[in-house]
Amino acid sequence: MSFDVLDEEFVALVGPSGCGKSTVLNMIAGLVAPTRGTIRLDGRPLAGVPAQVGYVFQKDTVFPWRTVAQNIELGLAYRGLGRAERARRVREAIRLVGLEGFENVFPATLSGGMRQRVALVRSLVVEPEILLMDEPFGALDTHTKLRLQAQLLALWTGKRQTVVFVTHDLAEAITLADRVIVLTSRPGRIKHVHAVKLPRPRDVIRIRETDEYAREFRALWRVLGEEFAKADQGAGRGEVA
Repeated sequence: MSFDVLDEEFVALVGPSGCGKSTVLNMIAGLVAPTRGTIRLDGRPLAGVPAQVGYVFQKDTVFPWRTVAQNIELGLAYRGLGRAERARRVREAIRLVGLEGFENVFPATLSGGMRQRVALVRSLVVEPEILLMDEPFGALDTHTKLRLQAQLLALWTGKRQTVVFVTHDLAEAITLADRVIVLTSRPGRIKHVHAVKLPRPRDVIRIRETDEYAREFRALWRVLGEEFAKADQGAGRGEVA
């Protein structure tokens, strides 16, 4: 497959389970080398793990032995920032995601949505130019997912990182992204690239009530639904999805 992501663009990857969405993210992050071809960042071949990339995983990856503030501070410490600057950035990050009062709490006492907020701002606080997100809200209930989608859009509007976002949720992809790239069932290939025409800023709840959203959903579902059907047929024949 081959595709470009523009500076400050929000791109979502959707496709059946096992088609390679997470593998694509891992290649962009420099964690997996492509079998052939190249990943290019600002026109130059990627070498190793780029410093300007942040990664938010599907399962929250907060460290249970560190408090909320200590988790968020970790990347700043690795980058050698002074104590005062680290404290300032952590305070601002906690304020942005509404975690005031939980600075010294350990993750075991937080809800899943709160832990994912910690994981999100831990990546954002180091101010990455590119943010990779692998189904970060997939395990959350609908209400929590919508709240985090709204927070993500607000943070992205303010910072304007380039985002590549993997999801199984077509509604989520349409709500968040500038473009949606639909992958085929395994082996994953690019089947369709769809430019989302919904205006910004977007209200994650009200936008789903509009005729424009319904048109976007129908257009993409026709494409993605075909691939889900193929994946189901393959699973029925005993193939690994």
